[in-house]
Amino acid sequence: MKYLKSGWITIAAAVLMVGCGMTFPPQVRAGTLTGGITYTYSATPYVDNNGNWPACSSTVIIECVSGFKLYDTTSGTAVEIGSVPNPAGASGIVTVTYNITLTNPSYGTHTFYERVQGVSVDGTAVESVNSNMQTFKVPAPAQPLPGTLTIPTYK
Repeated sequence: MKYLKSGWITIAAAVLMVGCGMTFPPQVRAGTLTGGITYTYSATPYVDNNGNWPACSSTVIIECVSGFKLYDTTSGTAVEIGSVPNPAGASGIVTVTYNITLTNPSYGTHTFYERVQGVSVDGTAVESVNSNMQTFKVPAPAQPLPGTLTIPTYK
């Protein structure tokens, strides 16, 4: 299971607002999901005998892989959480790494899938079925003690 590194973004004036008795502004949770996709591209500009498609390029514009998309399916509906381009010169077995920034993900365990994006022989955009199911967890923050003001630090 992957863990989403989460950070907190708040308005700097929040410290002044608390000191003046004003309400604290809402916090925005943000984090980065890091992973990798291993994919076998055709080593030629054509679909090979094993059914592997080449990466799309300026010279290969049909029957090619244009990249990948990641979908969170935790709610039962696929919600796109990011896209991953082909690496330059992709050919043969390649591992593509990615860093996807997520804003305000719900706490708990999430299920996500990767899908291959491509262009068919007639030039139509196509997408694979879900593949490579994975999970990541967004841990809930520790609850501060009553009466304790917690001010996040930033690096």
